[in-house]
This record gives sequence, structure tokens and C-alpha cells, in this order.
Amino acid sequence: MSGNAFPPRPHLTTPRLTLNALTPADCGDYAALCRDTRRNRWWGYDYREEQPHPPEEWFLQASEEDYAAGRELGLAVRLRGRCIGEVVFTHFDGHGTAELGCRIAAAYAGHGYGTEAFAAALAWGLKGWDLRRVTAKCFRENHPSRHMLAACMDPAGEDETYFYFEKCIQNKNDMHTDILPE
Repeated sequence: MSGNAFPPRPHLTTPRLTLNALTPADCGDYAALCRDTRRNRWWGYDYREEQPHPPEEWFLQASEEDYAAGRELGLAVRLRGRCIGEVVFTHFDGHGTAELGCRIAAAYAGHGYGTEAFAAALAWGLKGWDLRRVTAKCFRENHPSRHMLAACMDPAGEDETYFYFEKCIQNKNDMHTDILPE
């Protein structure tokens, strides 16, 4: 999928959260989220492989470059205006499938923000972006993520490392109204 195939980033609201584009004002909070090595062991990506000691702005710039290149569509997860996490669509297959991930800063974990943000992004991906299938995975040891994914998606298998999940649209009338707000 090329960068120009991406829709504009949406502005989504839930009862407690807003999901929208990261901004330069988010650099500090976003960099802190990205640098949290304890939590990022579950993210499956280590920024230090590309940039061992990046300045705060590097993380926002990398996100913008991924969006422009059509590799990822990320959204800030905001609580009362503050960036507390992100949701990211990635691994596009060119046939209507993408993978969705979510991470919430440690200080905000355990309050259901991840599930709320993930469900909103998932609903937008299937209903607003017209993806036909959204997948997700979590490490077997990551119990909070497994709980979040199971609340929003259907189990799709497992292996020695991951639990896999998916949500599919079978036809135009199958819009998964259980997760899709009107």
C-alpha cells in the first residue's frame, strides 16, 4: 500500500479518549512511551537498532515517515488532551488486511484505556477505512494484551510465541455492530 492510498488520519472519540494524529506538542510524552523498554518488550520493536540515542523529535519524525511511505498509520491516544499511548495500523497486504497494535504508557495502564482505544481504531478500520480484515497478535506472556484483544476480536490461533486474533467483514451487511459505534 502506498502512502497516497492511506486515508487522512481520523479524529475519533470514545467516552474517555480522543484518537488523532500526533503533533509536535506530543514529542515528550511520545518519546517517553517509545523509550519505555520494560513495556516495549511486548511491542516487538526496538528503536535502538536504528538510533541508539535519539532526541525526542526522532520518534515523531519516524512515525510521520512511516505514514508518508504507506508503512503505518498511527494515532495518538489522548486522555484530556495528553498523549498516553498510540494505536498503529501496519503490515498491509494490499487486499484489505492490516495489523493493529496498541500501547499505553505505564502510568495509565490498567484502566481500560487500551481496550477503549483499540476498539475505536478497529471499528474505524473496518467501517471508516473499509478494511475487510484486521489482525493482531500478542506475546503469550502478555496477559493484559491478550485480555484486550479477546475483548475486541476473535481468536485466530496460537503458536509457541503469540496468540493471534482477527476481526473480519464478510460482506457489506456484516459490520460487527458489537464493536462498531453508529
